[in-house]
Amino acid sequence: MPEDIVVGKCKVQLFDLGGHDSRRDIWPTYYPEIHGLVYVVDGCNRDRIAETKAIMESVIEHKYIKGKKMLILVNKQDQPGAMSTDEVAGAFGIHPDDPAYCIKACSAVGNEGSKPEPELNDGVKWLLSTFLEDAGTLLPRIETETEEWREVERVERKLKRERVRKNREERERKEEEAAAAAAGGSNDGDARAADELAAKQAAHEANISAAKASGRDGEDSNVSAASTPNNLYSNLEETASAPQAAPRPEAIAGGGAKLPQVPPQAAPRKQAELGSGAKKKTRRKKKQKPKKNQIVPADEEDLPHANNNNASEA
Repeated sequence: MPEDIVVGKCKVQLFDLGGHDSRRDIWPTYYPEIHGLVYVVDGCNRDRIAETKAIMESVIEHKYIKGKKMLILVNKQDQPGAMSTDEVAGAFGIHPDDPAYCIKACSAVGNEGSKPEPELNDGVKWLLSTFLEDAGTLLPRIETETEEWREVERVERKLKRERVRKNREERERKEEEAAAAAAGGSNDGDARAADELAAKQAAHEANISAAKASGRDGEDSNVSAASTPNNLYSNLEETASAPQAAPRPEAIAGGGAKLPQVPPQAAPRKQAELGSGAKKKTRRKKKQKPKKNQIVPADEEDLPHANNNNASEA
């Protein structure tokens, strides 16, 4: 987020972009619209002064930065062993009289508030004075470069959308091809399954035909054997000698004719098994009770006169 400060009669808007590697990629997006730069150096990190110089050179070589003024602040002056402004100028190869640069020492500790350190305040005033001096050429340049950069951004956004669209279409095409290949594989599997089923059905029908053919052959052989007279007589003799065995219809018919199947003879009654000496049990017939108002003739033995007659005769 930008921060607005007031220096004298000037209102200044500052953008703190940060110096981390991941933040450096966004620096060029601010170059067309800025009037000048403030470059902060870690005064206690002597081992990385060469890297800091390389980063600064890559910045000042950009086409939207060339000719713009730069304020260099050597921070951490509150720490012992911090580098001076002359050391930093010598490491960067900047001449003290170069009008494009101004190097000032500062310390972030104790500099919060409305009264910054004198050197920091002097450095900011120097930078603002360059804006006023170069306003005649700087303002039209910023306007032109800003419009140019916006057009570049529009083209880049359009190309990015086109790349996204092509990537999406390519991904969808690959997905459709994969789906078609999967569908083709399943169709091949279905065709193979159908062929296997047809082969099994054909084999089953062939087995049924063979079984029917073998059954007809067996029936022909039985008929021919029954139509032979010798076989007919021998079958009759065997049947007579074995009374319990049921006779074969083919043998009785003769001449190959077939008779309907006769159920086996029912088992003889129990009375026949007992022999001729067994007595036959008879069931005594119950006398029916006379109905109401019905005259039933009585047996003569039961009558009184019958007994009397028999007694007189005796």
